[in-house]
Amino acid sequence: MANLYPFFRPLVKACLCSGAVFLTLSTHAQSYYPAGLGNGTLQLWLTAADPTTLLNAGGTPAANGDFIATWKDKSGRGADATQSTGGIQPVYWTNQLNGFGALIFTSNTQYLTGPKGAYQTIVSTRAINGFGYNYLFSSPALTDFSVRLNQNGSPTANSWYTMGPNSQDWCWNNYVGGLAAMWINGKQTTSFNTTTHILVDEAQGPTNATYSISNTFSNRGMQYNDPVYELIAYNGTPNNTQRVLLENYQASEWGLTGYLPSSGYTIFTPPTSSTYNRNLVGIGDSGSDNFLADVAGSTDGLGFSSGSTASDFLGWAGYAMAAHNAQTNKVNYNPILNKVPAGSYVWNRSWYVQLSGGNSAGNITLNFNFSDYNGTSPNPVNNFALLYNPSDGTFASGTNTLVSTVTTTVSGSSVSFVVNAANLANGYYTIVYNPISVLAVTLDNFSVTKLSPDAALAKWTVGPGFDRGYFTLQRSTDGLQFTSIGTVDAAAAAKTAGEAAADNAAAGNYSYTDNSPSPGINYYRLAMVNAAGVLSYSPTGILTFGEPSHMVTLYPIPTKDILHISAPGISGARNIDLVSVIGQVLESYSVSTLDGTNLSVSRLPAGSYFVRIRGGGQSFVLPFLKR
Repeated sequence: MANLYPFFRPLVKACLCSGAVFLTLSTHAQSYYPAGLGNGTLQLWLTAADPTTLLNAGGTPAANGDFIATWKDKSGRGADATQSTGGIQPVYWTNQLNGFGALIFTSNTQYLTGPKGAYQTIVSTRAINGFGYNYLFSSPALTDFSVRLNQNGSPTANSWYTMGPNSQDWCWNNYVGGLAAMWINGKQTTSFNTTTHILVDEAQGPTNATYSISNTFSNRGMQYNDPVYELIAYNGTPNNTQRVLLENYQASEWGLTGYLPSSGYTIFTPPTSSTYNRNLVGIGDSGSDNFLADVAGSTDGLGFSSGSTASDFLGWAGYAMAAHNAQTNKVNYNPILNKVPAGSYVWNRSWYVQLSGGNSAGNITLNFNFSDYNGTSPNPVNNFALLYNPSDGTFASGTNTLVSTVTTTVSGSSVSFVVNAANLANGYYTIVYNPISVLAVTLDNFSVTKLSPDAALAKWTVGPGFDRGYFTLQRSTDGLQFTSIGTVDAAAAAKTAGEAAADNAAAGNYSYTDNSPSPGINYYRLAMVNAAGVLSYSPTGILTFGEPSHMVTLYPIPTKDILHISAPGISGARNIDLVSVIGQVLESYSVSTLDGTNLSVSRLPAGSYFVRIRGGGQSFVLPFLKR
């Protein structure tokens, strides 16, 4: 059997359906690390946002209320936190913060331990419900070497991270301008007065030792149902830009963006606290240092890069960040989307992109990494485009736009779009590609209507910039084989004498009259060729003229599950094919009587299809929509 999908490699299996085709690929290695920074210095990553990493004593993902024996590390080091002794294991509770669960310490005797590592910087999301000493993370190279909080009184009272009573606490004597090397909710400080927070705490150097989460030292472990949501450790210190990205990653994931400073600090704000908040990536320039490129292998599919010259986005201080909505890493074939031509492939996952500061006239690169997305690589023979919508990450509503790019490059596992920041508005983005067209023609609309009982009027509008090239109107009686019936130059008159001309070409509005439609169903489409000679097609319009001696109709359209065939006056057996928009026969049937036949289409994905009926010296091809 021929390879039906030459545009991906390697494919493991494909689920073939028409309208929209969802490609199912093999499971591939983890391809995301916090903020897109990679895992070069990452020593530990524990997150309750991934409940599959919290295992009970039986070694299975924990249910609500289960005691936790293992918290799986996602850093790639295998530094799992474990506790084999029953009775001193913390508990997993679901739905604790922004829809995610947490690891709960109900008493100060509960703790987990992990293997030796070089731990220097701790990034965490947690809450404090009790008072007294609350140890979050201990690495006992020396006695009582810990990240801890000393809280005085009720949870609403002022509380602070202590710098004593001894020199063994995490950021002791590591001051910058009179403040500790510690940031709470984005502010360099030694104190705070809120219970839920993001903490970045740096030691002067890595501690090469085992670690524990909570600690029984002097009964100073976490207690009173203290939750830990996420804990990350590095064996070095992030620069200011990387720290900002890490804080925004945790703030967006856990719904804590309101806790970060509202001025003098870049904040990624998801559309809502629980949508497009997953696996944030970003680049930036804090004014004192920068991070210019997300690391391949840690982007989940989309990463950024920028130079630092005057012509680049990060030639000035600023940030670019993006997060997705936890959509599966499928590829949809031929979805019905405005501005996306038939036969296109569209990634199922989209990202909400936000720029802040930076050079608004500078260039920034969006790198779509196929290996990070689903373990494949792009075929360079395809034509690629960047799809944008300001309000809908599914691209099914609102206004879709194919973004103008400076360059598009295919290299290795990535497709890179260099975009001027002025053309990269905040909103939703994904990648589109097509083996036929470069998707360069922006077709705003295409319609066909009856001008008279024996004439059809086609009208269309294209976006600005398509002032050279031409359009060819094509007609078909079966929806599969099309014939050209006339050509219109862009911004000029029709080539075919006697037919209608462009009616307002300067504004991008065109029309063409078909004075000889065929009896029965007529299918119309535009073949659009730009100045570079690249071809793309419009959606198909349908009109019916005259009354053939025997009419076949389908109803209801659109349909959700059952498609009925009405064919009065037609007798005898017939063969019926369900056909995709690319001409692929999906299913075939033989019926003894056509009139009254019912076809089940509930298993088909939503989209456009054809029913082809043959037999008795007749052939009918009728379109329908599956809802």
